[in-house]
Amino acid sequence: EVVDLESRVGGGAAPERVVPSKGLEIRDEHASAEAITGRMLSSARPVIARANEGRVLIDLRTVFPGEDDTVAACITEALTAHGG
Repeated sequence: EVVDLESRVGGGAAPERVVPSKGLEIRDEHASAEAITGRMLSSARPVIARANEGRVLIDLRTVFPGEDDTVAACITEALTAHGG
């Protein structure tokens, strides 16, 4: 599902600056969000996501144009690793 997110720019001159963003939310009844994000990070083409309240969030602000297929493949791999 596509969701509204707030990203923190972090570090430097604006450590607390919040930027509106869009993201992908993934929920899976067969695996925890922490397990899914771990598999995504250890993938051959890793994607950084965060676990929050039982869901996986991928901030699309951090995905470059042309990386959609890589992100989709990583998500599919992470979800099918446990049969989900």
